[in-house]
Amino acid sequence: MRSPRLAEVAELIRVGEPHGDHLRVTGVTPLEIGTITARAGLPLEELTLVQPSLEAAYMELTKDSLEFTS
Repeated sequence: MRSPRLAEVAELIRVGEPHGDHLRVTGVTPLEIGTITARAGLPLEELTLVQPSLEAAYMELTKDSLEFTS
């Protein structure tokens, strides 16, 4: 997400991780973010939903698995 008042948005949402000029948020839906920031009068310039690919999800689920060969 991007906002001209990013520090205030980050403080308000409390689940974001700053990355330069944007905030990466997990565990909160775009609708929730929009509602929270609108109620506080904080503008958003960009709000993008990013979902992992099926391959990334599979790799995350199997990262601790061992592969055995004979």
